[in-house]
Amino acid sequence: MELFELLQKVVDLFEHLGIPYLVTGSVAAMAFGEPRLTNDIDIVAAIEEKHAKDLIMGFPTDEFYISEEMVRKAIRCRGQFNIIHPASGIKIDVIIKQDTAFDHSRFERLHRIYPAESYQANFAAPEDVIIKKMEYYKAGGSEKHLRRNSKDQWGDGGLGLHNRMGKTFGPDRDLGCRSRKTRSKILRTLGKVGTPFSSLI
Repeated sequence: MELFELLQKVVDLFEHLGIPYLVTGSVAAMAFGEPRLTNDIDIVAAIEEKHAKDLIMGFPTDEFYISEEMVRKAIRCRGQFNIIHPASGIKIDVIIKQDTAFDHSRFERLHRIYPAESYQANFAAPEDVIIKKMEYYKAGGSEKHLRRNSKDQWGDGGLGLHNRMGKTFGPDRDLGCRSRKTRSKILRTLGKVGTPFSSLI
């Protein structure tokens, strides 16, 4: 099973069960920027206890690894759990939606796009992918979240994204960083002609 085939299975199940969700992380970066290799699918979802049984049944144990205990614990604690497809090595990280202003607002900004020709799915907005990548970099220091790419992937050089971020978050939003100086640097970089989206994700 290929990555986007597995994503379709997850999307179909979540939508059948009425679970609000959005795709983020590397798969979202691939959708908005340059394709890259990844074996991880990151999904934020508003899963409730009432969804647990049917969700678990949707991933049969002869094909997937999923822990009922971890699913129910993640729902209770607003944490996360994994779904693994051993045959392909693909891992799905399901992060429970938090009761925060940011999580509520990014669900309002989601984009409905075609990750493949055969289906549509809900994706986090590009600006929200950047914010979370910067948060992960700040927490863990992994350079993969700040990788630069020399190709200009955006016709406006990122300026449109820069403007949307400014309108969305305003001058005092820290974009996941504590320092206003750091935030300003991010926005200045986004506004430079020739700066690709992937240089910040």
